[in-house]
Order: sequence, then structure tokens, then C-alpha cells
Amino acid sequence: MPHPNDSELFASDLEKLLRVARIKLPEMAEVYLDANHKIARTGDADTTAFTVQSRVLPSWRALRDEFQRVLGQTADNIIDTARVLERVVDHYARTDAEAAAALKKAVGDSESEMRTPGSARLAPSEMPKE
Repeated sequence: MPHPNDSELFASDLEKLLRVARIKLPEMAEVYLDANHKIARTGDADTTAFTVQSRVLPSWRALRDEFQRVLGQTADNIIDTARVLERVVDHYARTDAEAAAALKKAVGDSESEMRTPGSARLAPSEMPKE
């Protein structure tokens, strides 16, 4: 069985980073965004759960709002991390021709999988660039 050379091994590592950036991290961010939206919808029940004069209601709203903010910020941070990982892979592909060729070969058919439209899968063109 042939042994992969260093470029092939490095390309395999870059492909894994690319998969994390394009699939795994966006899926993770979607979990936090979904929770964020569910928490936001609890505001509709405030008047049902609490009387208008409730002393607990302001504390509940503050807690809910902060928790929602944290969930949203976490999703944003995860997407930012995905962007950075994709830039790292792009940087290596642009600066190391051998690594770029090996990465292109390693990604091959899996490129279409990484670009398959889905609620959490973002192709590079879909990811906002700074």
C-alpha cells in the first residue's frame, strides 16, 4: 500500500478544516440560533405567565433577554470561527501550490457535499466576508 506524501497528508488536514468551516460549525451555529429564536418566542407568553404587577416579571425578562443575547452572540462567534478557518485553508492554497494541488485532489467529489444547500451548510460564496 503506498504511503501518502507530506503534501497529501497536509491536504487531508486542510480538507478536514474546510469541512469543519463549511459544515460542522454552521450546523453548530444553527443550534444556537434555533435556541435563540425559541427563547425570543417566550416573550409572547409573559402576560399569561405573570400578572402585570408581578415583581418577578422584570427579572424574568432581563434574564431571558440576556440568555437570548448570549445565544445569538455564540452563534455569531461560531460563524466567525468558520470564516477564519476557511481563510486559513484559502491562505495555504494560495501560498503553497503543492498543498493547493493536493487539497484539490483530496476534496474532489466531497466539494459538492460541502456546497449542498441546507439550512446549516454554507458555501464560501454564501458566507459574508469582511
